[in-house]
Amino acid sequence: MNKKIILKEIKNKIDQLAENQLAESRTVFLFGVNPYTEYIYNYLYEHKISLYAVLDNASELQGKQIGDIEIISPEKVVDFHYKEVLILIASQHIDAMKEQLKTIFGGKMPMIYSLFDFVRYNKQLENRKMYWLEENYQQELQILMQGKRVYERLMDNHVKLVISPTVSIGDNFLWTLTFDAYKQRTSMNTYRIVVCSQGAYHAVALSEKEDRIVLIEFSDMDALVKYVTLMGEERLDCLILYPRLSIIRCLDIMASWKKMSWEEIYPRYLFQLEKDYPIHFPCIRAGDDMEIRLKAYGIVKGKTVILSPYTNTVGEIPLVFWEILTKRLQEKNYSVITNIAGNQKPICGTEGLSIPLKVCASFLEYAGYFIALRNGLCDIAGQADCKQIIIFRDREQLHYTEMGFNDLHVDNVSPKAEYVLYDAENYQLTIDRILNKLDISMCEETLKGGRYESADRHRLSDRIL
Repeated sequence: MNKKIILKEIKNKIDQLAENQLAESRTVFLFGVNPYTEYIYNYLYEHKISLYAVLDNASELQGKQIGDIEIISPEKVVDFHYKEVLILIASQHIDAMKEQLKTIFGGKMPMIYSLFDFVRYNKQLENRKMYWLEENYQQELQILMQGKRVYERLMDNHVKLVISPTVSIGDNFLWTLTFDAYKQRTSMNTYRIVVCSQGAYHAVALSEKEDRIVLIEFSDMDALVKYVTLMGEERLDCLILYPRLSIIRCLDIMASWKKMSWEEIYPRYLFQLEKDYPIHFPCIRAGDDMEIRLKAYGIVKGKTVILSPYTNTVGEIPLVFWEILTKRLQEKNYSVITNIAGNQKPICGTEGLSIPLKVCASFLEYAGYFIALRNGLCDIAGQADCKQIIIFRDREQLHYTEMGFNDLHVDNVSPKAEYVLYDAENYQLTIDRILNKLDISMCEETLKGGRYESADRHRLSDRIL
């Protein structure tokens, strides 16, 4: 399923919900725990729409919490029959859920609001599988022709196209680290790098001149990749980076069989590099005059925590977690700033600041502390000499093979960060663990009479509380 399409529609439906004031004076429930639950909870929270509880039929989930919201049995919603009830649903099982609610309420249905039409979406997917249909043939042909036009536009100077389809900051940063070695191996001097997100553009621009990088629309990237794949990379003088499906499917086997790491797989798979290849880390620090600018941003030297709570590629955690963490930090006299980009909003009680990737180490080292939900910035920030705590959303994410292969911290190439596993059932405990790590680092700093210095590190699985 296309996560972007689903999240965009959910966002639009919640916007309409707030605009039409449908939740006003109602007790609001969300029916069903799924990968979009935290996103829905956070976006409702931003609109000041309070969830009373999350309904779910899974007995193993009942009694647990998402943020400060309890997961309860759907049968318990009948206790609110005397109130105006609004039930939000974002599930492909919406019809069965409606029937269940009809039984619970004795035929008198509460107000139900669908956040995403999975039935219609799944029908579209099913139709797309029927390749023999004329309309699907014509649609694919149009996409290929679109890709051809994009290719011809980008190849106007007859240079090699290096195509990076992933939008992730972290993924694009990782492949640039050994791109110099690839250029040296292939004697490649004239090339153009094609990306499809602002984050990807800035990540690549850490190592490459901006006039070599082209930013295109995501739909154009999709069409370009399909066209180049069909016609042949070598024939069109192109290199597609991260042909993800073709390698990730075998990573679990390779990891368990030979304990292969990111260093052994990605550079050698993508760039066919031999052993002892050089890794080039870009400079992400500014000159001495940067301190004047940092003071103007309101960063208190050595006593500021920069939060990075947002991510494009993994699930979110509730905003209330970040708000309580902020309050606890401020009680300990830390200044707190939220790193934001685009339409992202700072955590309540903090100032928002968009930290340029090119000088992010200067910001983080001046601030002293960096706390982030695992995202692409964590890979880049790993080179900064400051206290870093990275939060993993759940144990599945923590042990996800692709994450391990994409994480420089795992292989001690960038060994500054410590890791905390988010406890959805007791997020206060997660906050306590984070604060404990910060308190320890403050004691270390006092004893050493200087700034935080990282100790020797072990692999990821050995460093989780």
